[in-house]
Amino acid sequence: MDAASFIMKQTTNSQSSYVCVCARVTEEDFRKIINESDTATYGELKSLYGIGDRCTSCEFEIKDLLDECLTEKIIAQRAAKLAAPPAAKKPAKRVSPFERLLQRLRGVTPEKPKSAAAKKAEPAGPVRETYRTGMFFLRNAEMEATLAVSNLQFPEHTTNPNGEVTFDVKLHGEDGRLLATSQKIRLANNASIEMTAGELFPEVKGDVVGAMYPEFENLVQTGSLRPYAVMINKTPRAGLARCHYHDKFALFTDPGFFQTNSPFEPGETCWMAISNCQTKRYESDYHLKYGDTILDGKLALEPMASRWVKLEELFPGLDQKAPELSPALFWLENPQHVMVYFFWRLEAGNVWMAQHH
Repeated sequence: MDAASFIMKQTTNSQSSYVCVCARVTEEDFRKIINESDTATYGELKSLYGIGDRCTSCEFEIKDLLDECLTEKIIAQRAAKLAAPPAAKKPAKRVSPFERLLQRLRGVTPEKPKSAAAKKAEPAGPVRETYRTGMFFLRNAEMEATLAVSNLQFPEHTTNPNGEVTFDVKLHGEDGRLLATSQKIRLANNASIEMTAGELFPEVKGDVVGAMYPEFENLVQTGSLRPYAVMINKTPRAGLARCHYHDKFALFTDPGFFQTNSPFEPGETCWMAISNCQTKRYESDYHLKYGDTILDGKLALEPMASRWVKLEELFPGLDQKAPELSPALFWLENPQHVMVYFFWRLEAGNVWMAQHH
């Protein structure tokens, strides 16, 4: 399976289990790639297919699966070789003196010089691309999100292919409008940065519900540049407690559902943070199932719009303290990709936790 055909392949709803969620690679895809590759390495998988190239959370599983697949491939090749009948020796082909002379001449014939047009068509170096990503943003009296980015060299590379990187960050508000664009930010090789909304967007005041969209220029690879938001609990009891969540930007269609299986746990309040990162309207049915009961509703987000909502507010009249509400399942059904996160506050200690879908 070549990289181009892999990138362009269509995803169906039957593909719901990935070994690398970011690159959308199923185990079936992975095994096919290994079987058709002569020199499969972790570095090759990253550079050709993007496997393990973004959040890196699958790195150890991918390396283990790679070892397993290569071992299986070697065993299968040895078994096939042993089972195959011995090949009959072909009689040596007689080569005439004239043919031997031609072979010698071909062996020393100098390479034909390339034309100026052919030289100009050759790439001068590695292909560089713009990398856009995004994540939910919130600022109010209790909570504020910051942006954290690292530009680090991965262990399998002798140098960081990107070197210094340059990017800016756009902030879209609750209704989808562009509120601000940061100044250009330069991040040196093997450097990290964390910036507040005040540093990124000093002109934006007050409470904000929205999404941040970092845009990196001229990248060879995304590497470690996947950005994270750090949600800071500013209330006095919390002591500036922090929880983090990474970007969920994508423009493809998702199989399966956006869901959480812990919407109404005793002593916890659950919020959904959702940002429509596409330039088309997002509309979806949403559902809550507990016991034999299923409740439904409809949700809509304009292009680039965001919402921060308690899940209980989506179901008016729902008694959150009822014991039958746990365990429960909440899900959205539109396969159009949106960035969805769930946040829980443990009421007894004012402790926050975050999870993406």
